Amino acid sequence: MILDIKDYVSEDAILLEPRDRYDNCIIGATYDGEKIIYDAVAIIEALIEEDEMTEEDATEYFEFNILGAYMGENTPIYAGAILL
Repeated sequence: MILDIKDYVSEDAILLEPRDRYDNCIIGATYDGEKIIYDAVAIIEALIEEDEMTEEDATEYFEFNILGAYMGENTPIYAGAILL
């Protein structure tokens, strides 16, 4: 059974489009269901695979166009790995 994230979050939560690309990058939601939490590394990997971008281009695109976009109070949260 495939779960639809929209069944578990507020109708005000913002989902990245196109959903067929970015829904697989969702790792959760805030406890109140107001914000979606995305895996930043998975988003960059999707850009590399689906848009045939280099890692550098995909990272730059993510940082400028997705991470840097303010979409209102329910702007998604992006979690990423920290390499120590």
